[in-house]
Amino acid sequence: MSQLSEALEIMREIQARRPTPEQILGPPPWDTDRLEKAYFTDFRKTWELIETLPGHELHQHIECLTRSFALFDVAVRDLIGAIQGFQHLFRERGLPTRRRQHAIDDAKLDVEKNLFAASQAALALVDHSRRISGKIAIPGYKEKTAAFATDPAHQFFQGLRNCLFHVFYISPDWEFHADLKGGDDKARFLLPKKTLLGYDGWNALAKKFLEAMGDSLDLEKFLRDYREKIRAL
Repeated sequence: MSQLSEALEIMREIQARRPTPEQILGPPPWDTDRLEKAYFTDFRKTWELIETLPGHELHQHIECLTRSFALFDVAVRDLIGAIQGFQHLFRERGLPTRRRQHAIDDAKLDVEKNLFAASQAALALVDHSRRISGKIAIPGYKEKTAAFATDPAHQFFQGLRNCLFHVFYISPDWEFHADLKGGDDKARFLLPKKTLLGYDGWNALAKKFLEAMGDSLDLEKFLRDYREKIRAL
């Protein structure tokens, strides 16, 4: 027998004497020490065993909801950041008109992209929340989500997402106010009510929101308020 064959045979004998993850873990519940030993023995098999536990599916649902909220929060943060970045363009002095216009167009497109992402993330969060509510009982959770579902602002945002994804794109208007007294300049992105009413898919609660909002919607203010409602759930 060659040296290589002998080495392979020795390795097989060592592996045969090594306890399997099933033997290391035994019946659940499993403590950290046993999980670590099983993992370093055979991490793939250990994950397979973990996935057989009754609580594994529930853990996945909770992980999904946690991740979904984090993505929504980041999407809103990026959208607000894009709006704030837009107003910095007007503080730069000496930019040629053509370069400034290109910069404005790019910044406006960045705002629109992030609006697209934030509206999709909001709807995904709603769907993931609805899914987990049927799997786990959390005291007071259903009452909070039920109240949230009847909120006109929430219904409006859902309708906005449906419009953006399935019907037509709404490009926000923008306006810039310079503070001549040396304070902070302010750029705002507005969704005109007239444009929003061009979509005929609003439900009753969304229409109620539209009726009360005035001639246009301040996008940054709306998203800040909406995010705080989500965080309060």
